[in-house]
Amino acid sequence: MTQEELASLSGMGIATIRRFESGRFWLNLKQYLLLCHYLRCYPFLAEIEGKDEFAKLMRERWKRPADEQ
Repeated sequence: MTQEELASLSGMGIATIRRFESGRFWLNLKQYLLLCHYLRCYPFLAEIEGKDEFAKLMRERWKRPADEQ
């Protein structure tokens, strides 16, 4: 699925999809759940210091919001 298709299905702007995918924007819960729905995937939570691959990937790619740094 392209970013354009996902934006159209979810009702989000293409800029929002692009910024989220590049790690420059945090979605709110409603947006996150909408993307999960249209991408046909489960929302997943992991401990920040978890040893699983998802937690490792998140630590490498995502930064804390500016107000927490």
